[in-house]
Formats: sequence, structure tokens, C-alpha cells
Amino acid sequence: MIDLLLSAAAAAAAPLLAGPLAPMAPLVGHCWAADLPGGRRDVHCFEAMYGGRFVRDRHEVGGGGAHYLGETIYGVEHGEIAFTYWSSDGETVRGTMRGDGRRLDFGETAVRNAAGRETGLRTVWLLADDAYDVRWNSDDPRLNRTMHYVRVGASALAR
Repeated sequence: MIDLLLSAAAAAAAPLLAGPLAPMAPLVGHCWAADLPGGRRDVHCFEAMYGGRFVRDRHEVGGGGAHYLGETIYGVEHGEIAFTYWSSDGETVRGTMRGDGRRLDFGETAVRNAAGRETGLRTVWLLADDAYDVRWNSDDPRLNRTMHYVRVGASALAR
């Protein structure tokens, strides 16, 4: 009986996402943080929206210097995952993402700053049980890096 209750509780805690969004399920319902140079910290918190038809990723960089906020909404368009990212400094990114097991491939996207200047960026996320790595490659060498995010409590996000 206890095993049945534990199984039911685990199933209720697992996010139910629309078919193509399923590769994002390990992220949803959790916050993730990566340490940045200068004592700064990058935090992402993922939640299912509208019965799992969309995923919201709230993003915050803090810990010294300017406070940076962003939000990405993922949804399904024409059978694939589409996303839009907006940030507090006016940056936007739109694109699609393909999930293949524990690899989330965002392909080549254009990062547009508030002045309308675009920079090409290729992004891949590699998911593990309690962590994930993000790999960015760009023509702009300042954007080329890998970041390691670990699962943290929801209180890590100040908002």
C-alpha cells in the first residue's frame, strides 16, 4: 500500500508536458544555478504552464553588478518546440529546439540586442540527473563558453 502511495505521489509530482515538450520534463518544477565570475550567479526556474502546453523559464543573474532578468516561453508550433526569450536589457531570441533524449539542441539562433544588432549563437544543453551543461558557440568569442547548472531550491530566484 505504501509503495502504491509513493508511486502515485511521484507520478503526481512529474510534470505532464505536451508531447514534443517531454524532453524538458527533467527541468520543469525545479530551479538550476551556475556560478559566474566575480561572485555572480545565474539561476533558471522552469514551470509548466496551461496544463503542460507551455514551459516558462524565469532567469535571473545577480550577486554583484547590474541585476539581469529574463524569461523564455517554450511551446509547440507545427509539431516542434518553439521559444521566445526576452531580457531586462531588451535582448530577444526566437527559435526552435529539438529534444533528443538528454540533449536539447537549439540550433543556430540570432540574439538581437535592444538596438537591433544581431549576433549568431548555437546552443546545446546536455541534461544529467541533477545538473545540466549549456554550450554556446558564436562568432563573438565573448559568448563562447560552457556553463554547468545544478539543481537548487526555488528560493534561489529572488523574484
